[in-house]
Amino acid sequence: MIHSFQDYFRLQEASKPSPIHEFISNDNALEIWKEVYGTDFRSEHPEVFSILKQRAKMDKRELNRIWQEKYDEDFSEAHPKVWSRLK
Repeated sequence: MIHSFQDYFRLQEASKPSPIHEFISNDNALEIWKEVYGTDFRSEHPEVFSILKQRAKMDKRELNRIWQEKYDEDFSEAHPKVWSRLK
């Protein structure tokens, strides 16, 4: 519940995306994977692909979280060449 204008403005600021976190598109991530590894991400990681195709865009932290959930490792550490090319 909003009790003051300060609360209102805090909520407004919290809902804005942080400029630090840039969003990646799924197509961009899949293209980078293909360029780095020469393989199709969809066929190598179908579980993760099925999650990604449901989301138009996400930031790198979300991709890392999904990867961690599925494979119990950080995407950033497992695939540093792809990670560094993601915006």
